[in-house]
Amino acid sequence: MGGMLSQWVREILDGWGRPLGSVIRDGLGAMRAGAIGFKRIMVAYDGSTGGEKAFERGLRLSEGAGCSLAIVAAVASREYALDYGEQRAFEGARAALGAQVERLERRARFAGLQSTAIIGRGRLAQEVVRAADVWGADLIVIGERARDPFARWFGLSMEQYLVTHARCPVLVVR
Repeated sequence: MGGMLSQWVREILDGWGRPLGSVIRDGLGAMRAGAIGFKRIMVAYDGSTGGEKAFERGLRLSEGAGCSLAIVAAVASREYALDYGEQRAFEGARAALGAQVERLERRARFAGLQSTAIIGRGRLAQEVVRAADVWGADLIVIGERARDPFARWFGLSMEQYLVTHARCPVLVVR
């Protein structure tokens, strides 16, 4: 995946006639989103270390580039809560995730970015694809998640789902 994105970025930069070294110094960490046309960056956040890294990268890409930043999170649940206890557990998880996303949104606003928080219900990968289409994301930033090698082999990882279904580029942060 990283090789594909690197090649894609090289093709864009070469097409604009800019030397690669002037925009990319230390991989994608020094790149500014506005320099290659990204104005609406979406970060998939799940509360994990990978989610935090994705947010940090999305924030760095957006700063000083006049970008908007959306933070998408989702609480997995059944379609219908079977009992009152299950519904309360879902609401508690949503409130906890909402507090984490609100913290990130405040950081984005403090950095001078226009930010949007979207908290969905269901699988994060599906919610990110849906939100990216509705919000009009130019780039999706996600953190790499540790997964079972068999899940990767059978294409069950969130990264593979997003790369396959998203209509915009996906940056996987390690």
